Amino acid sequence: MKNKITILHAGSKVLTKTFTLVDGHLTKSNYDLAATFSAEEAEVENIADLYELLEMLSKEKSCCVIRGKLKKTANPARVNRRKYDRENTECSFEMNKKGANWICCDFDNIPVPPTIEKTLDSYLDYLVSLLPDYMQDVTYVYQWSGSAGIDNWKTLRCHLWFWIEEARTDDELVAWAKEVDVFDDAPFRTVQPNYTADPIFVGMDDPLKGQRLGIKLKSKDSAFVPKVEISRQQDFSNYEPKTDQIYRGSDLSTSFDKRLSAIGPRYHLPIVQAVASWITSTSSPSDIGALKRRLKQRISEAPGEGTLGKKYYLDDAYLDHIIRGCHFAPKADAPDRLPETRQEYIRYFLSKGKQV
Repeated sequence: MKNKITILHAGSKVLTKTFTLVDGHLTKSNYDLAATFSAEEAEVENIADLYELLEMLSKEKSCCVIRGKLKKTANPARVNRRKYDRENTECSFEMNKKGANWICCDFDNIPVPPTIEKTLDSYLDYLVSLLPDYMQDVTYVYQWSGSAGIDNWKTLRCHLWFWIEEARTDDELVAWAKEVDVFDDAPFRTVQPNYTADPIFVGMDDPLKGQRLGIKLKSKDSAFVPKVEISRQQDFSNYEPKTDQIYRGSDLSTSFDKRLSAIGPRYHLPIVQAVASWITSTSSPSDIGALKRRLKQRISEAPGEGTLGKKYYLDDAYLDHIIRGCHFAPKADAPDRLPETRQEYIRYFLSKGKQV
């Protein structure tokens, strides 16, 4: 089945991470912020076409792809990365109601078991083994993330791209990802960037040069991803402030506790949502120690083991990673309080958490 993939061009902006080594000190710069893009559509029909496209895009530092479909009213020469389900002329994209046959499974910070062989092939085999049975022995494209290997392969960070037999909508894939609970569901959201460019290295060589992107040929060219019923419960993963005093208050019993109780038998996404709720609901500076104690208590008592086991979710390294990764988490060079008004929220976002 022919699919159209939307490619965004950010002009002079760099949509990949940059690693700089100076006098033995390694620093990392994240993606540039881009408000507007130009858009084009590429046609792919199978996993081989997808691999060819990703190979080309890996050399394009200002490009990424999204699942969204360009609205008929949008000007492809100047689009914003916004989408609403209702008609809105200010938004450039909408969900493709017919769905698409390509998916990107984003594995991030997956601990490497000490028992597996320390080779790239073994790492990939391990990641695939975490997927459901119906995705085993299926051809896939792998793309190691920019930070892959930087920690001496203590953790795995990789995108696995698959072709699926039946097209699925963004909402259906988000629901499916929550059921699988191994990787983030963000790449399946309509306007979420799927970053495709190789990282930039300054003062050092790419540790994965020539091995960062590839294809693993298996007996099947596509996987059958089951259709998962879309939850009608409120989804907080795309939470956006609506009022001025949204960040402070005494509503933990109706927000954080609700998300905390959702932990188990699925773990990763409920933990992410609980962390975001705590940080945005408590007065700054947030008591991260208390947050971790509450999380660990709930994880210990929660039903099920999750995909990676309770020991993994209870580990301080995992919890610290989730907390630091929260958009509103206190950073080393952050202001001494969280944003309180809509204007401060915008300033906080545009400055990457450095100003309110």
